[in-house]
Amino acid sequence: MKQRSPVYVSIASILTILLVVYYMFVQESTFLSSPYFWGTVVISIILAMIHHAIGDLIENDQFKKLTDAEKAQYLEDKKVPYFKALYASAFKKQSATEEKDILIDHGFDGIMELDNQLPKWWLGLFYFGVVYCVVYMISYFTTDFA
Repeated sequence: MKQRSPVYVSIASILTILLVVYYMFVQESTFLSSPYFWGTVVISIILAMIHHAIGDLIENDQFKKLTDAEKAQYLEDKKVPYFKALYASAFKKQSATEEKDILIDHGFDGIMELDNQLPKWWLGLFYFGVVYCVVYMISYFTTDFA
């Protein structure tokens, strides 16, 4: 099973997004005293906690279906801190045997091509850029922010 992000990471991300979006549309820091902003924050935090609790229920159900060896491996992986595991997965290298499996059957001038997956940090930056572009385009056409 994949390690899920902790609830505090989700809440911090949601708060950051709310601050950016509110500031983008209001363009002043007066929204911090607005009950609408704080109501949105409270509702978002409650939804994040509910989402995490449902994820825990699903994870517990999947854990029951694992074999004893898989359970031991999962519990070992769970002991690694989240950010350390995230860093390790972002910069993971293939072993020589794994590299042979993803080697494409053609080469040019002695350069062999590997069929690697894109790094997670690159995908994260790409998706962030797409979301930022959509939010910016919406704010550009609906406000005078730009």
